[in-house]
Amino acid sequence: MTQFRHSALLISRVFPSLGRRRVGLRWATVDVGGSVKAEKPVLGVRVNISRYADDSFPGWVECRLVDALGHEHVFVEKVPVVAPHLDAASSYPQSGVIACVVLGSRESDDGRQLVHVDMQTPWGIQSLAERSRFDVFPEQLVEFNPEGN
Repeated sequence: MTQFRHSALLISRVFPSLGRRRVGLRWATVDVGGSVKAEKPVLGVRVNISRYADDSFPGWVECRLVDALGHEHVFVEKVPVVAPHLDAASSYPQSGVIACVVLGSRESDDGRQLVHVDMQTPWGIQSLAERSRFDVFPEQLVEFNPEGN
């Protein structure tokens, strides 16, 4: 889990000469070396947070996604990324959201609409099986504010 997950950190490390300039991303404005401000809601996939997994900073939770094909995918992700209101003392299971982008949509063999999403963008999230692309039902998607989930 040593890869960069936040564009602000990546930008400030790769371009330290930018100082405190503002950099526009597709979904946010970043004060380099500062905070991320969401300009519009982000699209995410609803997940079930099954347990608090690790107390190391900033806290990690185990999340489960059942895709449109009925397959379960497990993620271990930072608490602030999926549900900032949770901690080790919270009761589980809880609901959470993992940000994603829509790559496309199609109709399944039984006529249901499927949406193909990628969780690698925008925050570099992958399942424990190192998958980031999934087919989900439209009702599994939600717009949310990444600053307050």
